[in-house]
Amino acid sequence: MQSGVKVEIGRLDGPTNWQTWRYKIKLLLKSNPGTMEAIEGKARPSNPGTAATAEALAKYEIQMTNFQKFDSQALLILTTNMTDETLQKVMRCESASEMWIELHRLYDGATEDRSYDLCMRFFRYQKSEEHDMATHISTLKNLWYELNTEIEGNDLPEILLICKILDTLPEQYFSFKSSWLLMNKKDRNIENLTTQLCTYERALTDGNENDTKVEALVVMRSKEKRKDKDFKMKCNYCGQIGHRVKSCSKWKADGRPPKPKPTSTPSTSNVNMNLMALDSNIEDKDSDNWYVDNGATSHVTNRNDLFKTFEYFNGSHTVTTANGTPVYAIGKGSLELEADVRGRKEIITLNDVWFVPSIKKNLYSVLSAQDRLPNTVFESRTEECVIKFQGGRDLLIGKRDVHGGLYKLIVKNVQGPHEINLLDDSNMMQLYHERLGHQNKAHVKKVIEKELGIKLKLDSELCEGCVYGKAHRLKF
Repeated sequence: MQSGVKVEIGRLDGPTNWQTWRYKIKLLLKSNPGTMEAIEGKARPSNPGTAATAEALAKYEIQMTNFQKFDSQALLILTTNMTDETLQKVMRCESASEMWIELHRLYDGATEDRSYDLCMRFFRYQKSEEHDMATHISTLKNLWYELNTEIEGNDLPEILLICKILDTLPEQYFSFKSSWLLMNKKDRNIENLTTQLCTYERALTDGNENDTKVEALVVMRSKEKRKDKDFKMKCNYCGQIGHRVKSCSKWKADGRPPKPKPTSTPSTSNVNMNLMALDSNIEDKDSDNWYVDNGATSHVTNRNDLFKTFEYFNGSHTVTTANGTPVYAIGKGSLELEADVRGRKEIITLNDVWFVPSIKKNLYSVLSAQDRLPNTVFESRTEECVIKFQGGRDLLIGKRDVHGGLYKLIVKNVQGPHEINLLDDSNMMQLYHERLGHQNKAHVKKVIEKELGIKLKLDSELCEGCVYGKAHRLKF
């Protein structure tokens, strides 16, 4: 041991502090050369036997002397860092290796039992409300490390640890799990998961949902807040204040008739953006044209091949359509449009355009244009609208039919330098399955390989469109 250095690691007093004591004692042993090898039994030299040469016997004597020295140091470190009660259980051991094995036998059990116990502890573990995300992940990582150490030569795949962490997340992390699955497979590792979860937790704790424009955070109300709200709530059955329908005495006395539906009002407190004019249930998807939306707070597109610049969102971002349906945004960037203004060509640059794959139409936000250029003027008539920039110059013109819905801008899309790639080999099969009208995947694979030379792998992914298309009504 190093002279002049005193290390306090605490005394082993039983199974209560065995795990932490074992880790600390290993660090202390590793700081003293030769002691860790003595405990593991690796430093003991093999006896060359009586038939060995004098040189071999002399070498063996030197090695044995060094081993006894290291073994004595290891014994001293172990015994001086345990209580007298624990020492009485292992003081019959004559070597550090025997004492180390005996301690494991006392507090870890047999190897087979320990492996089984670690597996059960790992798969049964659930997040405690008292633990923050860093503590939760560290606990699972420690169990994972011990399990991998116990099962020597059979390293477990990291995806099991990632799935366990995701499975134990609270309900308010639902949007995070959806965003995680959109990442590239090569980026879905335990280091990135740890970093992003801790960042997301800080955003949930410190962020204000009404002020932030970066992430849509889903915050669950506590039971105490719900109780406080009940005292201010009006019953939709009897009209009295202070309780809900389910606890209304009049409703119970009347035989619990069907509850009247409360009047619902659109809520925008938990979304990033609203699209006032667009309904997500519109069946016809139009990716080539742009429509004017007075209520949209940002430009929106469903095309990933138009962006000149693009950045992915760090967290989950939602967009609420006119009927209240939320859809998810992937990222935002800038793109260009070629406008035809009464025979004059103009190149218009749109910034902070949100990429929402599931939206049905590309939307031009008048509010976003006016926010960026305060002097922008929007004029509309029955069949035409004009967007004028500084100086009153017409820069965008939109047309519509009477009773025809939104204004359609007279613009052409300008192809971006590169397409935003959201696909990998795992979902390429599903893409061509949908493009070819939901035909049999084996047939799609054969056609694509023959016509396009692209080799696809058959997958077992369940196609939602096929499920609905083949569904039958129950008999009346």
